[in-house]
Amino acid sequence: MAFVSILGTAKTEEIQGRKQPDFFVDLNLDQVINRVQKSSPDYPVKEYFYDFPAKEDVEYRQEIYSDIKKTFLYDGFMRFSADMRRAADKELSPTFSGEPLQGACWQLESVYFYCKAIVELRQELENGVAKQEITALGLKELLAFLDELCKEPTFAQMQKEAYRVWEMLSGTKFTLEINGNKIRISPLAQEGTYEDLLTECFQEYGVVEKGSMHSPFAGDLFLTRLERRLLQTFFTKYPALEAEIEGFAKEYKSYQNPQIQQLEKEVQFYLSFYTFQKEWEAQGAVFSTPELTEEGVAEGLEVYDLALACVNYPAEKEVVSNDFVYHQEESFFVVNGPNQGGKTTFARSLGQLVYFAKMGLDVNAKAAKLPYYDRLVTHFSVEESMESGQGKLMEELRRLAPIMNKGCEKAFVIINELFTTAAHYDGCIMGAKVLDYFMKRDCHGVYVTHLRALGEGTKGVVHMSAMLDGSDEHRRTFKILRSGAESSGYAGDIIGKYQLTYGELQERLKDYAAQKGGVSHA
Repeated sequence: MAFVSILGTAKTEEIQGRKQPDFFVDLNLDQVINRVQKSSPDYPVKEYFYDFPAKEDVEYRQEIYSDIKKTFLYDGFMRFSADMRRAADKELSPTFSGEPLQGACWQLESVYFYCKAIVELRQELENGVAKQEITALGLKELLAFLDELCKEPTFAQMQKEAYRVWEMLSGTKFTLEINGNKIRISPLAQEGTYEDLLTECFQEYGVVEKGSMHSPFAGDLFLTRLERRLLQTFFTKYPALEAEIEGFAKEYKSYQNPQIQQLEKEVQFYLSFYTFQKEWEAQGAVFSTPELTEEGVAEGLEVYDLALACVNYPAEKEVVSNDFVYHQEESFFVVNGPNQGGKTTFARSLGQLVYFAKMGLDVNAKAAKLPYYDRLVTHFSVEESMESGQGKLMEELRRLAPIMNKGCEKAFVIINELFTTAAHYDGCIMGAKVLDYFMKRDCHGVYVTHLRALGEGTKGVVHMSAMLDGSDEHRRTFKILRSGAESSGYAGDIIGKYQLTYGELQERLKDYAAQKGGVSHA
């Protein structure tokens, strides 16, 4: 199969104009991807995270990402990106230089680093395949494409000429002699650099550190009057070199291959995420490659909220993880528990897990096994809008309608605190209908709710509870465990914490009656 894209087997659509998915904010994925973007500031990588690949391309990406995580290949692609970036920067520069000769030098530099990027990446891939360190089909197809490109007569000749003229320019040595207000350029130069000379002369004083000297003009693309005169004078000493550079720049004004330009951008999807991943692994975060299965089961070991971890690790706060499993015939978790007990965090962590698995990347868990979900759907409770003039329940129904109207076959669904303003009985009835809708469409999901009787007795519904530690302080453990629909594992802790047992209420009523001079009927 011919190489098309490093992101999939079909040509990717233009990423400009892609919109952030609706579930990003619900799952705090916008926070995560913003951090990923910072790992690759020179490229607009965020948009690559806005669309899911086709089902057949998920494993294609997994294989490529697994290989790119190997140090030699990650470093090789990083060098490829750096050389391509340098080529692109210099390619644009002649437009602004106003100096034809300076522009010609920049054109030479641009073509040189473009060719260098391609040739060295091809060599890195070839070595990796030969040593069986690269196994991804997509990378093998990329190697075949680069092989073919490098053998093309046009590219091969351009590379040969770029290397030859660049070596002539970079290998040219000269000496600047400054005497009063005169500067002389001598073709012959002594060995070493000016820094070496200073080090040799003043070594005993320790005033020069190796690598500490730099040109004060290096950051400015525009030539000063002095630099312009020096450049003109320099080339009077090397007229043959000047002719070579100008001739090369004229010959190779257009040289970029569109697929190479596409590769440079698309590989940032992997590089930026792995740079981000390495940063947080160093802080203690755990990532793993999920196993994709055609079975109906789904499970995860030590799954955690990645967005929350990025906040907690720098603050040296604990990151709590949870395990989960959907056995055969199980479809939905209905999660109850005390406020601030970790229910929503648990739901988000599962949503993030599904998202990264669908993107073909490593996931936020020690291990995971997942089927392929066609879609990722979320519905999180929001504050009532005063502008709409409608109640919160009506707003929730309006937001829920388009989600359910889209079909949602084989989706992973996360519902957070739906029907909070409805009466308990009504909320259970409406919630049961929502569950039934998604379960009939072969969905898995999480329903976080205060309605503890929701889904009671429904086949495929698993009740889970956010746990307290059972101590007098009633601390949240942020662990989510399986329980019965009417489990009171955390209710007793809350009753005890607020002194609401039957005996305590009796005593408080008696005290109240005594203060009022009346009789208690407790």
